[in-house]
Amino acid sequence: MSKKILFVITKSNWGGAQRYVFNMARAMHEKGYEVSVAAGTAGLLADRLREINIPFRAISGMGRDMRPLSSDIRAFFSLARIIREEKPDILHLNSSKAGGMGALLGRILSVPRIIYTAHGWPTREKRFFLSRLLITFFSWLTAAFAHTVIAVSRADQEEASAWPFMRKKLVTIHNGVEAPMLLPREEAQQELGIENKDAWQLGTIAELHPNKNLSAAILAVAGYNETHTKKIEYTIISDGEERERLEHLIAEKNIGDFVRLAGFRKNATSLLSAFDAFLLPSIKEGLPLTLLEAGFAGLPTIATTTGGIPEIIEQRETGLLLATPDTASIADALAELFNEYSTHLGERLKEKVRADFSLERCVTDTVAVYER
Repeated sequence: MSKKILFVITKSNWGGAQRYVFNMARAMHEKGYEVSVAAGTAGLLADRLREINIPFRAISGMGRDMRPLSSDIRAFFSLARIIREEKPDILHLNSSKAGGMGALLGRILSVPRIIYTAHGWPTREKRFFLSRLLITFFSWLTAAFAHTVIAVSRADQEEASAWPFMRKKLVTIHNGVEAPMLLPREEAQQELGIENKDAWQLGTIAELHPNKNLSAAILAVAGYNETHTKKIEYTIISDGEERERLEHLIAEKNIGDFVRLAGFRKNATSLLSAFDAFLLPSIKEGLPLTLLEAGFAGLPTIATTTGGIPEIIEQRETGLLLATPDTASIADALAELFNEYSTHLGERLKEKVRADFSLERCVTDTVAVYER
């Protein structure tokens, strides 16, 4: 009889952690495991799972924000019911809130194997000291309840290895991706509404969330365009809670001709061919799939040093790294990249991603954790 895996994640949108869950669920289903997925709300993750005949269970009341006296209690008992009904041999948890609830419930309900994948520890987010202290404690508690903790980068493993009783639980398994199917450049640009063919085309695929630091990137592009004859046209693909604020910023700076919020696109990865370069200005990341896909697309890339990004990008060898993700640093990197533009950084990044960050390797290493 095949083993049963229940993947759990907080939200059912289409961010990096959700795409990881989809890739793992699909791969394990193909390997003969019995697979189901539970998340807070029905969204694109749920839709795509159903397309490949993987059951999806909605966790009532589950959301990203903490609401301990209302919906969180409902979410706790909803997830408990799902775990009891599914009776998984392996409970594979993702994201902080679902991870914490799931790890505790997994222990209470005697699930044989509890795996937690940390997609970047939330301790790196900008928060008040007390808030950071509480988040660190609950992150440790989640990891303590799990039998094995998968860190998606060596940086995440090193951070957690300093916590009590963690060292033997931790294993690093880098995220992996498949080579994306790219649209022809003209077709991708047409879909995104790019008409200024004389400008450098810069792209970002990232949720419109404070952790992605997109306002600093927008201001850096505005500053670059004030001092350069050949402009940058900047397209941000995806959606999120910061959309209204970013729209206001673009209008306030009168830069709508060169900065575009393209919204969520199901085929976002296929549109990477529209760009000359890729920018990921995040304050907090684990090991971002969009960065790996930009590498597969051969795009010269600028990214910050947060999380596992320096394990993908080596400064001026496979991209440009920002130690400080502020507007001035991003603008300086844009000037360095475009003033003497070459595709060699993208070509080297492509070689690196192909060699070290394949989905097949990620799946094989994860199966090894399951079967311990």
